[in-house]
Amino acid sequence: MYKYCIKRKNKTAELIVAALFLMSVIFLVSSMSGAGSVILSRFFCIAFFSLGVLLANRYLLTGFCYIINIEGRGTLSIVQKQGKKTRTVCRIDLDRICSIELVTLDPKSKKTERKHDYPVRQYNYCASCFPSRYLLLVYDDFSEKAVLKLDAEEGFTEVLTRLAGNATPESLS
Repeated sequence: MYKYCIKRKNKTAELIVAALFLMSVIFLVSSMSGAGSVILSRFFCIAFFSLGVLLANRYLLTGFCYIINIEGRGTLSIVQKQGKKTRTVCRIDLDRICSIELVTLDPKSKKTERKHDYPVRQYNYCASCFPSRYLLLVYDDFSEKAVLKLDAEEGFTEVLTRLAGNATPESLS
């Protein structure tokens, strides 16, 4: 069994959440002082605060562990950790993986290099808000293909491409 617990690598989520909470406070003060429309100020205060709580819950308070179990058929399990609570959010057989693509964000052009368009069903299990490197794992979900977006840890990427028998590693160099 291989276990990889993912840590956030960038501070983007913290900055976005702080900016949303600051905007919420600004609109709260604006509604209390009576400057402008009170109803509109309160609406934006609640909207920015709610969005900040949602993003903080998803990116600051939540972590992921990727577990590759090689016993039996072999499975990839993704466990979501939030405080003391852990739960398995995804489990797929390794033989159902169709392809793996490593996507890197070019820091100069701020543009991602992708080889293909992917199906509509995509699941994001990255710990960072905007990761610079991530894996797109296409798998067969009986009725259609789906995509998992995972953080690209060095050891995890190597083990996954070695164990996923049907996978064709694309742009993993």
